[in-house]
Amino acid sequence: MRDQKSHAMMLTVAFAVFAFVAFSPLGFSADAAATDSKGGFRSGFSNAISDFQAKLPAIFREPSPEDVGTKPRLKTHFGATTSYTSDADLTTKETNPAWLARVSGGLRLEMPVGDRLYTEVGYTASFGTVQGRGVSANTVSHDLSALARYKLTDATQLGLKHNIQWSQIPNSTDEMFTLSTTTAEVTHKFSDVLTGRLSDTFQWFQDELPTQPGFINQEYVDNTLSTGVDYEMTERINLLPSFGWTIRNFSNIEGKDYDQYRFILGSTYKLGPQTTLSAHGGYNYRRFSNGSDRGDHAFIYGVGVVNNISQKLSWNANYDYNIQDTFDTNFVNVEGSEATNLDNLDRNFRLIRTHRIGTGATYHLNERNTFSLFAAALFARTDAEDNVIRLTENDETSIEMGPGYSFRINKYISFDLKYIFGRRFTAEDSGSGRTSYTFHKIGGGITASI
Repeated sequence: MRDQKSHAMMLTVAFAVFAFVAFSPLGFSADAAATDSKGGFRSGFSNAISDFQAKLPAIFREPSPEDVGTKPRLKTHFGATTSYTSDADLTTKETNPAWLARVSGGLRLEMPVGDRLYTEVGYTASFGTVQGRGVSANTVSHDLSALARYKLTDATQLGLKHNIQWSQIPNSTDEMFTLSTTTAEVTHKFSDVLTGRLSDTFQWFQDELPTQPGFINQEYVDNTLSTGVDYEMTERINLLPSFGWTIRNFSNIEGKDYDQYRFILGSTYKLGPQTTLSAHGGYNYRRFSNGSDRGDHAFIYGVGVVNNISQKLSWNANYDYNIQDTFDTNFVNVEGSEATNLDNLDRNFRLIRTHRIGTGATYHLNERNTFSLFAAALFARTDAEDNVIRLTENDETSIEMGPGYSFRINKYISFDLKYIFGRRFTAEDSGSGRTSYTFHKIGGGITASI
């Protein structure tokens, strides 16, 4: 286990050092950012940012139009949020209200090399704290990434990406996980209407949860080979067929080991200049290696719509039926989890069937003020024989909804407010200690990218 961590860390550090040493001789020159021509506070604030950038080494400044894509660029980002929740540990009794705060910051070095090669390395550190009645916890998260893209020909591009992170599980007080992901990909443009891709992804995941009754560490490694095409059949219709093969092996739970085959045919249809419809359908087969001779197969499907009602107002809705792993790591990004608590499923099961419905709307009042609204519901259905701890089922229904507001101070800095109401029904004792809950959460924060 320690060797896996060291190996993943060494890969990323080696890539970062190589990229920086190899490409740092390039000139670090760029023009200073243009200032806001409008008067008032906004102009003064923008001018202050521009003056600050002008005094920094050229690598920190925004490239001039002629330098975009050819000169190295070091970007910084910062975020700080605070919120209050009525239930920090999501229990039925709702007895642990708490304040939450999170501060994150990082750097990203973008290094184009000629017309064909682009490289990038980045690091983000985050500190989170939860303080309230009956709960007190602090966490530190790290995210380290490296990326390279090479334009082999005008039609073919090669890509390699690696990321390792020590992050906090969404809506938890101190539950952490380690995740290392490496992806190699080839894309090829066969014609103006047909593009294909082939990728291979290796992933290592480890729980950092403390040992407790009924809990088994969910560490695993997996490898996914996938391929797909994007075919523009007409000006209105795109077809998106794809195929994936995944092998996943757990360190401590052989009953969850599997290999999986998934074929999906997706499509999008432009109903008009303001409305786009999407749909997908396919077949998923999962064969378990140990603990049961039973395989699981199912048809999976979904539909969605995006409607730009006006230049200021947009709306979307979607429905998806899926055979889902019990902890989906796809939501993770460098600033923290985009996922809501809906993404945390009962991990004592080797698979869960989910129906997910979501909708949202965004209204841009003007260039600086944006209002939003979202609602989502997840219906998780299980079979007792898929519980690897004890043979009991656990069907859950969860909902979350709330409004949001964003104020863009200038092109570098924005301020956000959000309220979330969440509830989970019908949770049973599957051995994981999950319960029904109700919570209210309100918070806000500031983000900056320079």
